[in-house]
Amino acid sequence: MTGDLRDALAADRAIRRRAAAEAVRVPQGLVLRHPELDDVHYLNALLLDAGAAPADADAIVALTDGWQGDLRHRHVVFDDERSGEELALALPGWERTRTCFMTFSKDPVAVAPDSRARPISEDEMGGLQLEGLRELAPEVDARSGLVARLAATQRALRDATPARCFGAGEPGEPLAANCTLFLDEDVNGRRVATVEEVGTLERRRGRGLARAVVLAAVAEAARWGADLIVVPADADDWPQLMYARLGFTPAGRQVALTRRLRQRVAGSDSVAGAL
Repeated sequence: MTGDLRDALAADRAIRRRAAAEAVRVPQGLVLRHPELDDVHYLNALLLDAGAAPADADAIVALTDGWQGDLRHRHVVFDDERSGEELALALPGWERTRTCFMTFSKDPVAVAPDSRARPISEDEMGGLQLEGLRELAPEVDARSGLVARLAATQRALRDATPARCFGAGEPGEPLAANCTLFLDEDVNGRRVATVEEVGTLERRRGRGLARAVVLAAVAEAARWGADLIVVPADADDWPQLMYARLGFTPAGRQVALTRRLRQRVAGSDSVAGAL
């Protein structure tokens, strides 16, 4: 594992750890718990250290059952990509997601600003995120309050780690894109800035607004004095291609496995809507 990947993963773990209500160190890594948002995977997870993951599926099941037995999901994150991929094959019925951690490889001081992007307040950020999340899951939200919990999760993350928010919109139009820059002054002795929560309202996509907010965050990270600027991206989706065009280079992947448990709702079986 390279030093950049090690520090990117450590920064991500620190953001989660600070926001979670409980963090328990175990021989294999770290257990996070957040009872107030107990269906949110990001804050209710088993984070396994590289080189410390159990080697067989039965051990993973036992470990997650032991720590997450009262939840409606099981969620385990592997910092060792190979271990995660191997166990994904051995755990049918578990969903696999892969995150590519990318680091900015150009000179951030030379980033050209886009006048459509600017710093925004927490209230502006919250409003943008609620609107964007409601676009993604309107029917599910009406039944379960999903959006409110997702927004609460993102607010908890920003409350726990120093963060700056950015928004972008066309002149004379409302803001339509957003991102958060998390700032950690000491990750293995380095100042690490992480660009997260990048999103654009569906009806305003294709105008380069996501690009604008990401570059604004990169420029701010440079002013802050970041030694490393990171963006996590879904390894199986297109935004990583945009980040690559902006100057981010893949450093490595993290693998997460999730099992959603069935529950009885109104006399019928359904799969729990864990996040």
